[in-house]
Amino acid sequence: MSTTLLSLPIDVLLTIRDVISIAPFTTTDPALGLLAHLSFSQTCRGLRDLYTFSNGECEISFWKRACLLAGCGRPMRREYPQALPGSAPHNPPPSEVLTWKQIAHLVTSHKRTCEIRSCRNASCWPDDVPRQPISLAFHPLFYYLHFSAGAEFDPTNALHTLLPTHPDCLRKLYAPLCRHASAACAFVTSPPVHAITILHPDSECAIASVRNPDGCTLLDVNRLLGDLLPRSLANMRTVLSHYQTLLDDYRTSSRSFTDIMCNAPHRGFLDDHRYPYLDLSPEDIERWDAPDVSMGPFTMRCDRDDDELRIHADVFFGVLGQK
Repeated sequence: MSTTLLSLPIDVLLTIRDVISIAPFTTTDPALGLLAHLSFSQTCRGLRDLYTFSNGECEISFWKRACLLAGCGRPMRREYPQALPGSAPHNPPPSEVLTWKQIAHLVTSHKRTCEIRSCRNASCWPDDVPRQPISLAFHPLFYYLHFSAGAEFDPTNALHTLLPTHPDCLRKLYAPLCRHASAACAFVTSPPVHAITILHPDSECAIASVRNPDGCTLLDVNRLLGDLLPRSLANMRTVLSHYQTLLDDYRTSSRSFTDIMCNAPHRGFLDDHRYPYLDLSPEDIERWDAPDVSMGPFTMRCDRDDDELRIHADVFFGVLGQK
């Protein structure tokens, strides 16, 4: 006599649901657990009912655990008090924080369409990454997106992860990172940390920091590093030259390039991305007199302090072109 999945007792089905995220098939890609959960929850009423929880807290806890086991966090969302010059006021209703179930949907749907293999596999850490609690490793994409081949921080690489790209390249380039949910939501360290601070290497004075109580993601640190890039003449020229190559792709008779870039979908999956130097008017560019400074070496401090684990680690990074 054959037994169908739906004929199993409800307690057995709930047990299957609860172990999906740690099932053997997730060994190669932990994010497959999210896909399995979403597939089950949309298959039929009998399986969908497994994902109907007694209260909102139980639902949040379930999907948060599923995302964390898949290596996915929830990046911090940014708010801006004013619209950029040349753009129509962007006054949507106050955005609510994405739920963990929404994060699961965003990550799995992006994995199905993105043409960048390392983005699709962002939840897959190399086998040689140390898993001991006292060890700390950075995600391979952290280095790929922000560093040169010589393992030095490359400001130009970091800058390009913040810029828009041609419409036909949105799935082929990490440009901008905020449009690649799979990579952006991946934890930047293993194990995840709650705070990352950029320090002067000599004085240990804090330069900038990001704190994410759910675990710092690649997008959190990408934006932290982007904030540190000097507003220099060289960087401005790089960015404006890049924008110039995109004008024909996005030109319309009724909207400016700035206005288009300040509205969905160019604001990324968090609907909060702001592209650098779009705040400059032609007059600002003409009389640009900011000193052409460069970025120096820095130390990155990673902190996690909770009941499960305590981490306090400093990692030194040089900068490409700096002596």
